[in-house]
Amino acid sequence: MVVGIRVVRGPDWKYGNNDGGVNHVGTVAGVRGENSVSVVWDAGNETLCRVGEGEKHDILVFDNVTIGVRHSKSNCVACGEVGIQGTLWTCAECTNVHLCTPCYHDNEHYTNHEFNRIDLPGSEPVRLSRRCEHQRSSALGIYPTSKVKRGRDWEYGNQDGGAGKEGIVEDLVSFRKDSSNRNAVRVQWGNKERNTYRVGYQGKMDLICVTAAPGAEFYKDHLAKINLRAIEQWKQISVILKIGDKVFVHVPKETFRAMQKGRSDWVARMEECIGEIGEVESYSVEGDVNVKYDSEKWRLNPATVTKVPDHAVGDSVRIIEDKDTLKLLQKKRTGWDEDILEECGKIGNITAIDRDGDVGVTFEDKSYVFHPGCLIPVSGKKAGDKPFHGEIDEEQEDQQSESGQADNVEEEEEGEEEEDGDGDGDIGAALGLLMKLALLETLQSAAKTEIAGKFCGAVLEGDEETVKNMLSQSPGLKDVILRGVAPLHLAAHKGHISIAHILLDAGADLEVKDVQGENTPFMFSLDGENEELALFFIEKGADVFIKNKLNRTALHFAAFKNLAKIIKVLFDRGVDINIRDIEGDTPLHDAINQRHDEAATLLIEHQSLDTSICNNKGFNTLMFAVLRGHTLQIYLHVFMLCFSRAVDKLLTRNKDLTNTSTSEGFTPLHIAAVNNHINEANCLLVKGRANVDKVDKNKMTPLHLAALEAYFDMVKLLLTHGASWDVQDNDGDTPLHVCLAGRRRNNVVLALFGLRSLSEDNERVTIAELLIQHGASLEVQNVKGLTPLTICNNESLRQAVQTFTENNKVKFKPRERPNTAKVSEQIFKQSKLPCYLCKTNTSDVRFKPCGHKVTCRKCCARYKRCPLCEQEVTQKLGLDEKPVQTDNCCVQ
Repeated sequence: MVVGIRVVRGPDWKYGNNDGGVNHVGTVAGVRGENSVSVVWDAGNETLCRVGEGEKHDILVFDNVTIGVRHSKSNCVACGEVGIQGTLWTCAECTNVHLCTPCYHDNEHYTNHEFNRIDLPGSEPVRLSRRCEHQRSSALGIYPTSKVKRGRDWEYGNQDGGAGKEGIVEDLVSFRKDSSNRNAVRVQWGNKERNTYRVGYQGKMDLICVTAAPGAEFYKDHLAKINLRAIEQWKQISVILKIGDKVFVHVPKETFRAMQKGRSDWVARMEECIGEIGEVESYSVEGDVNVKYDSEKWRLNPATVTKVPDHAVGDSVRIIEDKDTLKLLQKKRTGWDEDILEECGKIGNITAIDRDGDVGVTFEDKSYVFHPGCLIPVSGKKAGDKPFHGEIDEEQEDQQSESGQADNVEEEEEGEEEEDGDGDGDIGAALGLLMKLALLETLQSAAKTEIAGKFCGAVLEGDEETVKNMLSQSPGLKDVILRGVAPLHLAAHKGHISIAHILLDAGADLEVKDVQGENTPFMFSLDGENEELALFFIEKGADVFIKNKLNRTALHFAAFKNLAKIIKVLFDRGVDINIRDIEGDTPLHDAINQRHDEAATLLIEHQSLDTSICNNKGFNTLMFAVLRGHTLQIYLHVFMLCFSRAVDKLLTRNKDLTNTSTSEGFTPLHIAAVNNHINEANCLLVKGRANVDKVDKNKMTPLHLAALEAYFDMVKLLLTHGASWDVQDNDGDTPLHVCLAGRRRNNVVLALFGLRSLSEDNERVTIAELLIQHGASLEVQNVKGLTPLTICNNESLRQAVQTFTENNKVKFKPRERPNTAKVSEQIFKQSKLPCYLCKTNTSDVRFKPCGHKVTCRKCCARYKRCPLCEQEVTQKLGLDEKPVQTDNCCVQ
């Protein structure tokens, strides 16, 4: 993993000007033994350098961002970089002041303050003297304006015009859109070809510097020596992401939402991927990572995701010490148990890995199930150990142990569920945890007890012969309770129907309850998604009306797991379809939460369903479906009278369901608008005849919320369905006011992170222009006497709207409603928006089929997908609607 680090000559350099001269930069191209590496210099020479041999260090680390080092919980206070890449510099005299490498060497913050340098996530900080006491040097090598030619790793044919031809470096970029950075340059050759080439990426040097140019200035005395052992240990948990890697989001909801701004529109259901394991599918042009989950794909900030460590049964692992991250991951995936906090920092052995990837870890006297991201691989340790302070295991802590996480405690946004102790769907997850714990502890006990342990082990393995033989010798084993569960629980969860037959024939208790959750074998079979065995238990007389200590019934289990056959049988047995668990959730809430179409449809069509029941958070099932982004066929059922008699009766009995509201006044349409759930909003408007102008307790309409969040498509949809643009909220603000004010849910966090984005500003401009074309006035004053333009604190945004207004006088009466689609088409043609890429030229190219106008003619050739919506671009049109001819500019 050391390969690719950018270096400069160090204190023990003895090779003359083989590096090209003082302060010339090179790249580690290979490891040559325990204490030496091969360095290829920008000037073209290669040197074997000592990195510890005889206590000698020929080179220093100039930049390690090229190998993917990232401190994901630390943000640069100067440039706003979220998740600092490369070396982390923290002020030793000020609280929570962190700088990235460029800002540190550029004298940001006080130069008379001492700093700590943290080379790798979790490594010990190194105290540095004040920068004001040292001189800066200027790096030299392959930088903008330098002349280059093809180098030793060249593999691009005659792109350069032929061997020996020279080109000019235009910019320092990333070669591939992964977690590494600053490892390539864009070059324009004499033949006008312009391409990107490796300068450090994976240790490759595609170019040789013919004429060096100055790069960044740096404090040479503050650079680190290379520590091969530390880097190789860090490699095990490095955040370099490749296509196909398993990853998970490791940051809390507020931070996640803030870090996503400017990358893709936030919708409420994105938070569901926190802690969930997905797969890296691709990278966007802008470097965002596209992660595919079971049913959806999200475009994510790479700083929000972490690679899932590789674990195997028998490995020793250490539990992360960051209690907040531990709780976050456990709650979102396996459930939360306060006792787990006692295991922070301890070392245990992996005894089981289930089909979901969750990991069972056994300590000296207990066992727990963990999210795989909570575990750090260690070697040479025994269960129960804690590493000594300063050991290399501390360096393996990665992001989980870093300091400096921003406090992102923000007011909960309108229409979203609160994040309380459990969160959505956590009861189902908690139940799974209880069962996993029981099974895991039984596995552990099987190794420590003789007869009972051996018998339970045979049950778990499905070993019929052993189970029969042991029962013939000791009939009492059928009812043995081991760590809170009986053998029939184990057979049920594993789906061993033949073992269940044997145990029941031997007289095992069909209704035996586990100690932890009061769950019967029937419930265990449902949780394990073993429908055949569950049906067998029903035939044998299992109690289908039983509730566990969380007040969850068999119907809750079946809905949560999408077990359609079981749902139908339970209906026939007369179970209560409207029963609520301790969170107030009905089985339909569970089905919607998991987006199970089949289960939800069965429940919706049942004549006894009461759709008006709200859970403890005030959401009835329609509100909950809108919140979760669950358009489904099922809610078309609710509003389409012709679908079935049962749905017709439901609608007759709940004709005002569409316009019901929470205690805060939020209707389903408010919830859809603020979460940008276009399909759900369209369904509510078309099928449900939703009141488009209904206000919440702050007198905000759905249009206010959509404009506030800068969701152009949602605003366009609401206007198409007759939304009023002149409604004023309690502050006297119209939708145009809140659009231009940019009063986002996390505006404080965004300001802290420096995340104001050009794409967001573009959306606000187009929304404002659309509202103005529909009749919205720039002269209306709110209660503070501010107009939409005076309330706007962004000069470029204000100027763009004013210019548009001056050039496009509204030609219809205020109450005439123009064709929204036609107006939006005109806006995209006429708006003077800066190019998404170069930010200097005006956007004058529209992508098809999405219709976004985000780049200029010069930059549009770089895009195969729209940077705003990620749709594949099939055509690029100028403002004259003619195809744009592009040159051969691309990213390798």
